[in-house]
Amino acid sequence: MAQSFESIQTRIFNRNKGFTKDPATYSVGVSNAMTMTIPIEEHRAKRQVLDPCFSKRWVNMMERFIQEELSRVFEKIDDCQRRGAVVPVHEFFYCYTADIVSELLFGKSLGMISALNFTERVRDMQFFTGGVWIALHFPILRMLVTNGPRWLAAKLSATYVKMITYFEELAKQAMARYDQKAARDKTPHDETIFHRMLTNNLARRSLDPKIAPLKFADLADESAMILNGGTEPPANQMAYATYFFLNYAEVRRKVLEELDSLQPDDSGRLVLSKVENLQYFTAFVKESLRTATLIPGRLPRRVPKGGLYVPAIDDTIPEGYAVGVSHDLIHKSPEIFEEPFQFRPERWMGEDGKKLMHWLVAFSWGRTDCIGKNLAYAEMHLMLANLFYRYELEMLPGTHEAMKWEDRVIMHPHDFLHVKVKRRQTEI
Repeated sequence: MAQSFESIQTRIFNRNKGFTKDPATYSVGVSNAMTMTIPIEEHRAKRQVLDPCFSKRWVNMMERFIQEELSRVFEKIDDCQRRGAVVPVHEFFYCYTADIVSELLFGKSLGMISALNFTERVRDMQFFTGGVWIALHFPILRMLVTNGPRWLAAKLSATYVKMITYFEELAKQAMARYDQKAARDKTPHDETIFHRMLTNNLARRSLDPKIAPLKFADLADESAMILNGGTEPPANQMAYATYFFLNYAEVRRKVLEELDSLQPDDSGRLVLSKVENLQYFTAFVKESLRTATLIPGRLPRRVPKGGLYVPAIDDTIPEGYAVGVSHDLIHKSPEIFEEPFQFRPERWMGEDGKKLMHWLVAFSWGRTDCIGKNLAYAEMHLMLANLFYRYELEMLPGTHEAMKWEDRVIMHPHDFLHVKVKRRQTEI
């Protein structure tokens, strides 16, 4: 079975084999964004521009800002504790990821964690994936919302129009701040995604005048996709990881034992380089990603000329059909993972754990995998390690029901995770 998974998955997500994204699935709006780009060469060109912005080196250079954002989140949590209030930790995760990815995208944070209406803004961002199945299965409604006049779109989906208008305004502001000469002189530490997209386009056009200038729609769509993709998925992953931490006492004990072995920096926080070297904690993060699969369903591809032979059924799927392999099915396969429905971080440790990494497909596979995976890993490691190290968390009644999930292309809990907290006595 594992060989069958590997054979099919490798071929489907190998661009050199001619499999392209299924247009019916990747036509739900923001069509100019890299993620929604279907032609292989066009997608490759866009990815080459953006890849350096999400490299491990680039993410490591962002740690100072991520740590500053952590401080702002913990100030909010401390305030809740002083007032004896329930902590909306899930919403704080949204603010944390949105502020970080917006800084990387525009060079200016959205400042959601400091906003008085942060819960409203979180729910607006959450709405972006709320109507995904209606958009997929009722293309005429999708076309009216995405391509029709704004007044009509607002009648059909006021929140969608509100969010798209918001993303467009952010793009306009970033373009207004753009200075071509200053952008060329920026170091990688200072360069934003917008700077890189605009500067790269201008450089290519200077060599080949036939290359089209970057359109406002390109920037607006990319900002919408990166902001949403860099906010909701990692925020939900952190919520599920926190839930697993609270739900499994022995796992919690081992995580805390390892975290307590570290020496915090002068600000009292754990740094990324040390957290990433913790064997059990990093295994816990991987097991959280496996158990709560980020994209539980399929990311369909169109079968190219010649069809797709499937050994398991000894038959060929014809050209033009949409095919895909469920990531959650891989993560829960007993042929790959022993006792797949048990939460066991130990499975990722040692040599056997290294071999299993091939089957951790939380961020998909191949050259069309999630471009932001390095940033997501850094955000999760820093937030979860420091949150668990600093606070004692308590699960609230109704949490198990709240964390039951639904498929909105990404795994989405029924409700937000809220907790009670108090400072740990061992925390310095």
